[in-house]
Amino acid sequence: MIAVTAGVVTAPAAGAAEAEALALLKGMTTFMSAQQAMSFRYDSDLEVVTTEQQRLTLASSGTVSLARPGRIRATRSTGFADVETIFDGSTFTLLGKKANVYMGTPEKRPTPYLAVTGV
Repeated sequence: MIAVTAGVVTAPAAGAAEAEALALLKGMTTFMSAQQAMSFRYDSDLEVVTTEQQRLTLASSGTVSLARPGRIRATRSTGFADVETIFDGSTFTLLGKKANVYMGTPEKRPTPYLAVTGV
């Protein structure tokens, strides 16, 4: 009985919180879509547990710069790789600094396609 009562009491509050969260998300989306240029730095940790229950943490950091209508530059550095990707609106370039590898290819797909696929 207590769980049912608590669920009934908190349901309107949950609906209000969800509506507020959606309004905030819409406001953020509107603001970000109006920006012609943006950039940020990031740090990330990926934890992997081996079959022997050993926990490994893989740390990486990087930068992302975006200038509309179609320029993206991203870097990612880890203990294993140091990669830079660039899309200038017509050419997609990948540079592996530690591996000393370079690749460039003409690309006419729109920027959102490249962003979704990992650039």
